Amino acid sequence: MKKLVLTLLLSTVLFTPVVKSQEVRLATVTGQIVDEEQQPIAVGNVVILNPEDSTIITGMVYMEGEFSLAVPSEKDLLLKITSISYMPHFQLINIPYSNQIIGIGSFELRADMLATIEINANQQLMEKEGSNTIVNVANTSLSNAGTALDVMRNAPKIDINRNGQLAILGKGNAIVYLDGQRVASSTLLNGLSSAEIDRIEIIENPTAKYDAEGNGVINVITKSKNVEGYKIGLIQEVGYGKYFRSFFQGNVYFKVKRLMIQGNYGIRPQTLGSRFRQSRELLDESQYFTDNRYHLKNQQLGHNFSLRAAYTLLDKFKVGVNYTGTKNITDKEGNNDRIATVNGTENLNIGTLVLGTTDQSSNTATAYLYYINADKGINFQFNLQYADFKFGRDETIDQNIRESMVDSRLLRQSRNINDIRIYTAQADMQKVISQNLNLEIGAKSTTITNDSRVKLSELDDGASTPLPDFSNSFSYDESITAGYAQLSWNQGGTQTVAGLRGEWTNTNGITDDPEDVQALSRTYFNLFPSVSIKHTLSENLSLSGAYSYRINRPLFQDINPYVLYVDSLVSLRGNPGLLPEYSHAISGEVNYKTWSLALNYTYNNHKVNQIFRSLDESNPNVISFVKENLEYTQLYSATISKSVVYKSYSANFLFAGFYDQHQITDTRGQLNNNKPGYYFQINQFLDLPWRMKLATYIRYTSNRVDGVYTDNPISFINVSWSRKFLNDKLSVQIWANDILDRFKFTGDSNFNNMYMTYLSEGDWRFVKVTLSWNFGKLGAAGFNTKKISQEEVGRINKNQ
Repeated sequence: MKKLVLTLLLSTVLFTPVVKSQEVRLATVTGQIVDEEQQPIAVGNVVILNPEDSTIITGMVYMEGEFSLAVPSEKDLLLKITSISYMPHFQLINIPYSNQIIGIGSFELRADMLATIEINANQQLMEKEGSNTIVNVANTSLSNAGTALDVMRNAPKIDINRNGQLAILGKGNAIVYLDGQRVASSTLLNGLSSAEIDRIEIIENPTAKYDAEGNGVINVITKSKNVEGYKIGLIQEVGYGKYFRSFFQGNVYFKVKRLMIQGNYGIRPQTLGSRFRQSRELLDESQYFTDNRYHLKNQQLGHNFSLRAAYTLLDKFKVGVNYTGTKNITDKEGNNDRIATVNGTENLNIGTLVLGTTDQSSNTATAYLYYINADKGINFQFNLQYADFKFGRDETIDQNIRESMVDSRLLRQSRNINDIRIYTAQADMQKVISQNLNLEIGAKSTTITNDSRVKLSELDDGASTPLPDFSNSFSYDESITAGYAQLSWNQGGTQTVAGLRGEWTNTNGITDDPEDVQALSRTYFNLFPSVSIKHTLSENLSLSGAYSYRINRPLFQDINPYVLYVDSLVSLRGNPGLLPEYSHAISGEVNYKTWSLALNYTYNNHKVNQIFRSLDESNPNVISFVKENLEYTQLYSATISKSVVYKSYSANFLFAGFYDQHQITDTRGQLNNNKPGYYFQINQFLDLPWRMKLATYIRYTSNRVDGVYTDNPISFINVSWSRKFLNDKLSVQIWANDILDRFKFTGDSNFNNMYMTYLSEGDWRFVKVTLSWNFGKLGAAGFNTKKISQEEVGRINKNQ
């Protein structure tokens, strides 16, 4: 249904009439579309055709059965009226007068009996819409994959690195949106059930109307029904990996006439485990070696909730509100054993037990006004949005230390609080200049505030003594004012989109350090051009190319000059001197039938990457992890994909080769970390007898580099089986994840006179059963909800 409404809205843009010259004489035609019970039909298309060859002259989307359409006068025209679940209506009309409003009465659409036929075939997982890739989730086995993050792990062209950062294959790090709103962290994606997702749009070449951040955009679109009636759904998941996990969600939908309300609530009690191992060896005359083994157990209770309401105020005006919230409470138990040796002799042994509670919540509320005037070819939308993200951590760090055969104990308390608030106002307008030319303009203002406090205290016989070197208070504010203009036109089978976006950014950061009160003050203005061209040679063959200039601003926490204590050897540090990174991206693509070949090149200047440095010359084992700007990175990639459908079998095959180049300043000089690699993914679906379905997801990624790190190959094989019961009201699915237990991040780094190896794995191997039950009564098509993008949310630390 969402694709239908999207098609109808696109029809408004493509078919809206325009006066090309003074010689064209127009009249305004009004009418009403009703069903067999004489009730207005909520949404559909009115199209005016040339009766001689059926070419489209103009058209519009009608709402609540009413339409008003400017048409050429003094000639015969063919009127076509359509709506889902109804048979199309054709009628020859004559408009004898210009500059007049002419009512042509009521038109009755009859129910299409074929609409009751049930289609059980698998929906194609991956589709192409221009240069964008659409990953369908609804009506595929991915709908019960678990969370939104689980869906992305299985989706083609989406990559997740060892730090949980999402990227688009061949493009680099991506900005993630949920229904057009920026996603703060993977925690929020873990709070969204895959059953609520309709599809994922992978936008590799964002145009000027998108915020200038990110090398690409991943937009997760949730289900939003557009039919009258009601529906109630229940989802229950139970699974077991290293620990037990479960999830329960209820959702309701109601629409009557002009009013739509949709909401859901989910609760996820689960225990997750992870393991991290790291070894470090100093490359100098003395052989310093450190072995670190860390086991983490998190008992989580997560809540997610949302509410959408929309009302058709007038025929051309629609208003609505959207709210999304999450809350996660985690009890943490971390055991960290670190052994340091010098020339083969142990000189330091640290056993660290971390116990504590983490409380993280988010709220996002949007109010919008949408105006559409098909006669004048204008769409206008105004949005106001508020978002907050709160994070609190209270931990006790208990260390038993043996150094040079002397035992000691260190007991400390760590507290970390972040309160981020985002205020956004945005206006966008589309104007159809002609049937082949469309103009889009818009403006946006975003204000961000961030209050952060890091406090470390030493505990001794119940007394708490603050440690100033590890305590910090940081207040940060940032404002971004943006405007854009974009033209889209079609000519002779060539579609061109060209735009220019300007963003003015002002940032200020203040700390409680008397020696560095104004830790950050920066103002800058950038222009971001983008252009894409697609040429259709035939029905089966098309060529496309694109260029874009983009920015990636540092995460809020990265520019906070804090020191976060891990143990006596390791700390994390912020860097207020971080600069934004800028990227140039060029791409080309050939599509032939179900084959696709894409070439991409991306150049990143001042790329932000996490590195490690030794801070104590007398004890080189003491290091700190900090974000710094690399000189530059380059990424070359070639991707070929193929879709196959044969009877009850369908599949998507994707293969890519890539070459990464990173230039970094090392203590020994310039370090060039370059490496070629490849990637393939095969997703297969098979319809079995008795309404059963089988799906497999297979992925392999070779060695690759990321800044100063080189990752080893990583792979997984996931299998799912599903069956529907009770006239499709009940669905049962069994999902086996990572059945070969190969999804582990391992690798090494040779940087700053230190050789490091690492292993990171989570609770990724599991089996689960999902039950989905839906009931209700839905009728005619209805109203579509709207959401806007949230500019700065994605810059919140994903590892909080």
